[in-house]
Amino acid sequence: MKLVGPEGERQLSDTDVQSAIWEVCGDSGALQVLVDLLHVKLMDLEEHSGTEESDSELLKKALIIDSQEDSKQMANESAETKLMTRNKWSAIVYRRGQKQLTRLFLKEAEHALQLSMNEEISVP
Repeated sequence: MKLVGPEGERQLSDTDVQSAIWEVCGDSGALQVLVDLLHVKLMDLEEHSGTEESDSELLKKALIIDSQEDSKQMANESAETKLMTRNKWSAIVYRRGQKQLTRLFLKEAEHALQLSMNEEISVP
């Protein structure tokens, strides 16, 4: 976003945008924007790689291999295990963490929104 004013055109900072949202929407409106953004982020994370639970299942079944030789030796493992490299395992751990953090932030934002809405209702 750009702002055009007496000093000319300038790029808005994140703080400028945040302040504008708060000024126009108030606490409840700004918190609703945050809740909506976190919902979108969570859906985006799950759309591309499945749910947090599916990541946990993959990690439970994971058998980490460090080389192609390990892969050949482990070929006879049970169907319940899934061979994967340490890098792939790390990527799954990371993305599951992203989903967990997003879900926790969403829960906190929803709680803050509810408190804010209750406060607005009780103020005459």
